[in-house]
Amino acid sequence: MNFGAQPHKLDASGRSSLYIFLSCHDNVEAFKILFETHCTVLIREKCHQNEYLLYSAAKFNRYNIVRYLMERHADLIDLSLQHGPNNESPLHAVVRNSNEELLTFFLSQRNVGVDYLDSFNRSPFMLSCKLGFFGVTKLLYDKGAQLDLCDHDGDTGLHYAASRNWSPIIELLICNGADVNARNKRGLSPYNVASYETTKSLIQYLTAKQLSFAFKRVRVIEDENSFLKSQLLSMLERIEKLERQQTPQQ
Repeated sequence: MNFGAQPHKLDASGRSSLYIFLSCHDNVEAFKILFETHCTVLIREKCHQNEYLLYSAAKFNRYNIVRYLMERHADLIDLSLQHGPNNESPLHAVVRNSNEELLTFFLSQRNVGVDYLDSFNRSPFMLSCKLGFFGVTKLLYDKGAQLDLCDHDGDTGLHYAASRNWSPIIELLICNGADVNARNKRGLSPYNVASYETTKSLIQYLTAKQLSFAFKRVRVIEDENSFLKSQLLSMLERIEKLERQQTPQQ
């Protein structure tokens, strides 16, 4: 570095020395030697032909370096620009690794949102539903990720989970109000794309359970609304019957 080495220059494969370092190490002190002198340039230029620095650090699970960058150089980092292939955010990269520790750190930082969209209009939450990472999905939901965002094909997180039989995620989504009737561009609901009969049963059971909870409240409707009350109670009876049918399949 003292003799003019340029860590931002790319090799014939489109990789900078920083990218190569990140692929091998999570040593902050060694990283500083390459980074600090030209930090402003290195943050804003790609370290790989398809990736910016923070995305690459997240992709390689470099917890210590990610933490150093976000705590010491937060003023230089624009997360909307720190993307990788298909315009994925660093949060997408963390989700792909199912790294709950690194995800928790990201989500604790000021000005970090959860609904960054890639070029397929897919959020980190939707990606987690697709990959079946329950702990990651739960962390993103608790941080406020939108349940019913849809990608360019109209698929929601529930479509992804149902088509891959990720039962714990299906339960998490439905019990927290995900739209079980959402239709993608092919006109298919999550139930329609469910890959196994057990998944279809789970969706049917959880939907009935959710509706049953809501309709039980009609028991307090005043007598002057007796007609509405009778209709809702009739619906409740049908739902409870469906629940009893589904119970042995849990």
